[in-house]
Amino acid sequence: MIEWSAQRLRPEELLCVNLVEPRRNPAALVRTLDCDLDWSLVMSVAGRHNVLTFLPALLDAPEAAERIPAGVRKTLRSVHKAAIFVDLLRTRVLRELIPAFELAGVPVLLLKGRGLAERLYANPERRTSTDTDLLVPSEYLKRAGALLEQEGYAPNAPEFYTRTHFHIPYVHHSRRYHGIVELHWSVTPQHSLIQFDIPGWWRRAQPTELCSGRILVPEAADEAAHLAWHAFNHGCVALRDLADIARLVADFDDDDWHLLHERSRDTGAIGFVKQAIILGHELWRTPRTLPRFVTEPPRPSRWIGRAMLRPETVVTRGRYLWWPLRQINYWSLLPRKRTNWIELCRRTLRDVYEERPGKRSFWKSARALATLGVALAMCIGGFDMREHGAVEETDLTDNAKKY
Repeated sequence: MIEWSAQRLRPEELLCVNLVEPRRNPAALVRTLDCDLDWSLVMSVAGRHNVLTFLPALLDAPEAAERIPAGVRKTLRSVHKAAIFVDLLRTRVLRELIPAFELAGVPVLLLKGRGLAERLYANPERRTSTDTDLLVPSEYLKRAGALLEQEGYAPNAPEFYTRTHFHIPYVHHSRRYHGIVELHWSVTPQHSLIQFDIPGWWRRAQPTELCSGRILVPEAADEAAHLAWHAFNHGCVALRDLADIARLVADFDDDDWHLLHERSRDTGAIGFVKQAIILGHELWRTPRTLPRFVTEPPRPSRWIGRAMLRPETVVTRGRYLWWPLRQINYWSLLPRKRTNWIELCRRTLRDVYEERPGKRSFWKSARALATLGVALAMCIGGFDMREHGAVEETDLTDNAKKY
């Protein structure tokens, strides 16, 4: 198991870790606030981990609020108001779409975002998301798309997303804050080495009652396996994603762990699940005891990516990790029977080409693969990725700008 020390974190980073802890410890938060915090850095770290909207929770406790500068308190109140607005919009979107899909006879299953916020968090507005993810059976895709267009949504580059992705984004341009619905027919690309049992998802789906209405959500083991893969899909991971998984599995019993092991093994996501559970245990002791399948010795390629998977590196870098290291991170979590160098190179070139699709050249590909080789050497050489794995950050993160 990965060993780590919270003492290697800056107080601003430790504050964000404590803020999203599933079993929150108010005393630990107050102790962190006693430090001389750089609040611009706090905002940056929170944005890096998608937990900016959790910061207003510091104002709930008077002993914590009095330790925050007046200007920062004003900013946090503004963030909270914006988060409530976004939450109301997400509720409105689902309240409009659930009966529309039901009336049209289109089965729909809610993924991630809004469903997690209401089921796992006491204050759903703090777990914000930028879109609403809906899964429909592939044979209902055209009917569902037509229904969304009737509701005022327009598809964004449908041919491109149909060819290269597993969802089509639909955008409602008439609203003040753009309403975005991602219409899924799957949850992984067609040629991905990780393939989830979508027909099985539909058979095992469970109805849940949300503020917007009654809707299906994935069964817990299916959802946990998907969240773990999705958290590491881009080769980096944010605290909010790890907190989602930790909260979801916090009360798993032996049967639940057995199902999660079985489903993640069959889909190829076992490495992603193990790593997410280990990080949740190391950061927050959630779950309190690791299941047996998680403590099995890792395979050799897992150790190549070990520098990016230490808790202190995850907290320090968050979503800001050099892109070749992201590819290696993802590759190191693939199961042994499906792991190969071709997959590592393919994902690297795909990311390069998608960034600038009109400039595909031999030299561009060669430079990308050479850079990947340098990153691999850094991993094998044991470089401290907290220092060498960084990418340049702007003054304000994208999430901070939004608010």
